[in-house]
Amino acid sequence: MRPRPNTDSEMSPEDALTRMGQLLCRWAISQAPPLALQVGIDLGSIVMVELPNTHQLSYFGTAVEGARRLAEINVHVAD
Repeated sequence: MRPRPNTDSEMSPEDALTRMGQLLCRWAISQAPPLALQVGIDLGSIVMVELPNTHQLSYFGTAVEGARRLAEINVHVAD
């Protein structure tokens, strides 16, 4: 069970992540030249794996796949 906000002034984790995505997209389009940025948010499971020999981290799971699909929808954020 996910914790819920205690008062009306607090954001849920879902609302906070959505707001962060909106702010990132607005920041990206305000750059000169605008940056291409795709953000997808999904609250599913994630597994982090360090790849052998390279020490590079990779992420797998339902949240990764869901976020990727959402990012590909290409919703435009208005200025």
